[in-house]
Amino acid sequence: MSGRQEYIDRVQRKLAEWDDEIDRLEMKAREANEVLQQQWASRRLEFEERRAELRQRLAALRAEADDAWAEMKKGVEDAREAVAKSVREMKDKLLG
Repeated sequence: MSGRQEYIDRVQRKLAEWDDEIDRLEMKAREANEVLQQQWASRRLEFEERRAELRQRLAALRAEADDAWAEMKKGVEDAREAVAKSVREMKDKLLG
């Protein structure tokens, strides 16, 4: 397997982990007070936007020629870190 494909697979596995974590946080948010529920809704939307951007960048990375993927990896890494930050912030807000 190529380094690019291994990287893509690793990021896709991480996306699946984040989706599972968001589902668990969603259950916690339903039990929270109204203010936290509103904050959750806003953060969830932000997460979904960032996740969509990461998925788009992964799709573009898959389509790029082998010699261009290293350059595109930086954009994917930036998007991956944005999703990770969004998940951390939601988790901190809901779980304290």
